[in-house]
Amino acid sequence: MYVSVVVLEVIENQGMFPYSMWITTLVMAGLGILWGVVSIVFAFINVSTRPIRTITGPIGLYLWNSLASFFTLLSGIIFTVLYLTTLQKNILEQSDLNNKWSSDGNSRLGYSFWFLIAAVICYLINIVIVLLSGVRCQGLNRKTSMNDATIDGVMMY
Repeated sequence: MYVSVVVLEVIENQGMFPYSMWITTLVMAGLGILWGVVSIVFAFINVSTRPIRTITGPIGLYLWNSLASFFTLLSGIIFTVLYLTTLQKNILEQSDLNNKWSSDGNSRLGYSFWFLIAAVICYLINIVIVLLSGVRCQGLNRKTSMNDATIDGVMMY
């Protein structure tokens, strides 16, 4: 005989912690990592080529680092709320609580939380470095003109 077990119901009925907040924390951290990787890719593009005016240039670095820091910070805030409201208290199963076991006050923030905070700081440092680099964004509607000296070296096909 097959018995259907819904994990979300089991976790919430046993009084452990809000599963949806935990999943939201993981999704926000994943989005922060994704935008951080996009920022790294575009930083390498900017190092190896000449930055241009679109989102592959400094505007993009501001955007990708801002998105990464926002989602990572949001993940840290959601986890902090989850920790302060639930994880500090007893999150044991009912059978363990019936045996007089307790986890109340035995939890602490581990390295993973502090890695989130360090990642946000690193993303913000990246934004400051791009700001201080002196690279300015050109207007999107500006036309660049080539002078006669540079035209000699350009081959037209």
